[in-house]
Amino acid sequence: MTTAIDLCRRALMRLGTQSGITAFDDGSVEASVCAAYYDDVLLGLLAHPASFGGPAYTWQWPRCVGTGTAVASDSPLWRYEILMPEDSVRVLRVDDGKTVRPVDQRMKMFDRRDSFGEGMGKAGGTVLRPVILTDSQTVSVTYITRNVDIDYWPAAFRRAFWLCLASSIATTLNMIMKGQGMPDRFASAPMKNILALLMFHTAHTGSWWKVNGQRVYVPNRAKHSMQDVLAAAKQAPLPHPTEALRLL
Repeated sequence: MTTAIDLCRRALMRLGTQSGITAFDDGSVEASVCAAYYDDVLLGLLAHPASFGGPAYTWQWPRCVGTGTAVASDSPLWRYEILMPEDSVRVLRVDDGKTVRPVDQRMKMFDRRDSFGEGMGKAGGTVLRPVILTDSQTVSVTYITRNVDIDYWPAAFRRAFWLCLASSIATTLNMIMKGQGMPDRFASAPMKNILALLMFHTAHTGSWWKVNGQRVYVPNRAKHSMQDVLAAAKQAPLPHPTEALRLL
């Protein structure tokens, strides 16, 4: 059985750490950082998988369908509203739950482009909460749910998640190490190099980078890139920073 802690350990191993957390509240720096980033990284990846090949792509495996009855809405654009499902990460579509009408292609150009909207509303209650806005009173909602057990995640998604988590926590762990010194559990050379190279900096003046424990000056550029840093770091002590990139 795979747990959230297992995924965090993989992210930390990816960064080359020699530590292993046992729980989000075990008192270690790594556990605190993982706990702070875990939900944001997971929900962001579920809702919007970054893909230049298919920017409108959404995951198939965590889709869920729910039905319900909406109440009158105060919105000037929509007739009804219904509370957003509590486990919803992203709403994909809203259909009329009563009838399924055949699509008349001749009239399709005159139909409303969006079948639903999202916003804040009371949905018959007294407190503002996230709601789905629609023109149908009985609705069927297709959405991405967060409540899929890790064991049912596709292997590719599990790997994508802990890679994203590793990239998110790397800079924070690097800053903590700078303030507290380099603990023994961060003693591996790949960890030092990778964290140094993950800092991407843009500026209009020259700047100093720390690579392989040596301060390297990157000359004036309109925009600094990782190639600039690698070129300036060629004089750095072995191992060369490109060896760290090979480990990524």
